[in-house]
Amino acid sequence: MAIGDQAKAGNENPCSCARVSLALLPLVGLLIGCGGPAETTPADLTPTTPAKGSSSGSTPRSADSNLRLDAPAEGSTMDAQPNFGGIAGSASGDSEEVTINIWTGGDTSGAPVETVTTRRRSGGTFSKVIGSPLASGEYTARAEQVDSDAKVGQSEARRFTVDTGIGATVLAAGDIAGCDTSGDEATAALLDRLPGTVLALGDLAYEYGTPAQYECYDATWGRHKDRTRPTPGDHDYERPGAQTYFDYFGSAAGDPEEGYYSYDLGDWHIVSLNSNCGQVGGCGPGSAELSWLRADLAANPAACTLAYFPNSVFSSDAVHGNQSTPEPFWKELYAAGADVVLGADDHVYERFAPQTPEGESDPATGIREFVVGTGGRSHYEFGTIQPNSEIRNNDTFGILKLTLMSDRYQWEFIAEEGKTFADSGETQCH
Repeated sequence: MAIGDQAKAGNENPCSCARVSLALLPLVGLLIGCGGPAETTPADLTPTTPAKGSSSGSTPRSADSNLRLDAPAEGSTMDAQPNFGGIAGSASGDSEEVTINIWTGGDTSGAPVETVTTRRRSGGTFSKVIGSPLASGEYTARAEQVDSDAKVGQSEARRFTVDTGIGATVLAAGDIAGCDTSGDEATAALLDRLPGTVLALGDLAYEYGTPAQYECYDATWGRHKDRTRPTPGDHDYERPGAQTYFDYFGSAAGDPEEGYYSYDLGDWHIVSLNSNCGQVGGCGPGSAELSWLRADLAANPAACTLAYFPNSVFSSDAVHGNQSTPEPFWKELYAAGADVVLGADDHVYERFAPQTPEGESDPATGIREFVVGTGGRSHYEFGTIQPNSEIRNNDTFGILKLTLMSDRYQWEFIAEEGKTFADSGETQCH
């Protein structure tokens, strides 16, 4: 059973079934004693299929119930380097290696044009961004996994389209996973069909960032671990030194003694900051992090700059409201001409007009802040509405999608399935 099922669902069939192999029908099982639909064959009894890379025809056989390819989602449009993620079989004897074959067109006939391999993680999930860019067009992907008897399990095939004209894209939210909630499953389903770099804005595994709670994160957003650039929240620091967070993300999370780093994405400079200031020696004047930020911005004078950290300097929610701890970051970012700041910690969505570090309207050179605490954990009430707040929502989980162009950016809030709240727009960089 997948880790997400173990941690969150547990709705197993109480009927006990015996599987009897028939001598005249090798490797085909017969289900005895259960009414209802027949079970799909688990990984350790999956019929043998052609070797990796060979064709099994345009119609795949029945999918292995213990091997899922969730991303890309069926019918989605991705960029040239899609993320492939899902849940692997974890029965005794199942290989840790997962192979993803990619074919051009709408089926699995002929030879794959690309084959990538990755390994199943301890929680059962896998995630792999393809290394060689794909050309624009229609593709079909399928995952395979071998067991100790050399039997090959296959996932269902996923058909998707690549559009190389998609610009640099980020997909952001924080306050994400809990083993007792399902909101992260809804937002992970959005990631399954959206291209781009995933920004996990802190408080990723509630309540205490333990290894067991990170398994619940891994079961949903972990499908996109290979394309995630995170920042730690205070709940992640409930474990001393945010140890589970740094162990989970490895080098993608930066130096564990710091938790801040920067990188370029298209024409934009991106800065991930750690606003758990008490954990990293402070964030104010003279601190190592603020000095690093000043030097980083001076060394990377991009036309457009985005920064993100887990706390929100400005917020209208009733739990935290405005948070002063990261204000020194805002002052440095404002002085350097930064354009966008993303925050969370407040379990709401809120967009502000461009403003100064003191909260004064500044359409020409101000920073626009988005509060995106909508990853799936819970919702907070609103309190005092802050100046320059333009739009708010506190009943919808979702993802903020930012398309980053050379001189401007577009934003779109993408709501969980079944919700109608929306927000979108476009602004020039300074």
